[in-house]
Amino acid sequence: MYQTVNEGKWTIDRMKGLITGLSRDLDGNDKMDKNDFYGLTVDGTFGNALYAAAGLNTIAKDGDAYYISIDSKESINLIERCAGIFGDRSVVYNDRHGSGSFEEIFRKGNALFMDHTLLETMRFRDMEDDFGIIPVPKADESIDKYYTACNTWLPSGIAVPNTCTDVEFVGIVMETMAYYSKELMMPACYEVTLKGKVSRDEVFAVMLDLIYENTSYDFITIFNFSESAILLRDAMLGETLEFVSKYEKIKDKVQSQLNDLVAIAG
Repeated sequence: MYQTVNEGKWTIDRMKGLITGLSRDLDGNDKMDKNDFYGLTVDGTFGNALYAAAGLNTIAKDGDAYYISIDSKESINLIERCAGIFGDRSVVYNDRHGSGSFEEIFRKGNALFMDHTLLETMRFRDMEDDFGIIPVPKADESIDKYYTACNTWLPSGIAVPNTCTDVEFVGIVMETMAYYSKELMMPACYEVTLKGKVSRDEVFAVMLDLIYENTSYDFITIFNFSESAILLRDAMLGETLEFVSKYEKIKDKVQSQLNDLVAIAG
């Protein structure tokens, strides 16, 4: 597995080949639920991570104008491919509303793969079964790097009201905090906790560096203009069908909200 990743051949089709046919109805109730075995368990945000891993941007630029590009031909093709692979609920368990059941399944040893944030791997230090980490799979081998979607659902930014009267002072404080965050907090989390405490072998550290090598922050995911981020991630995981027609209904509003944001940023 790790060799496949290092060679740049870790793709959604390869994952499909590994997870297909693994699922088992362990409790014998003739339906797949959290008590059964799966090839992959995820939460809803995995759809956003898959989109980022494909190297696609949700926002594009034409001259000086920015526009939402999730309805491009390339984007729609990706959505249809991913929905066909990760929308099979007999193979992939989707904890769509974040109840934590996808973690429970993996912790019990009832899944081959689990999608999760790196921060949350700290909760699995006492897990009996051995585990490792790998990047989110690429859409195909033609993509030259593994792109990692950064978690934007937690407090990961600072907002300054437009009524601020001392912009220079606030800016200096923010820059100082950002500097010490990188100098003190990142090494404590990355080197000491993840590599030093969570890691179970040397390969873990190698994969960690590979995952952090190309990180991205997606505007759609951050601002969720008119619920467009949720629509996108649900479509990627096969939860929402007819993406094109549903996006068409909110497209103008989404674009308008992006325009407002660009105007404020000025």
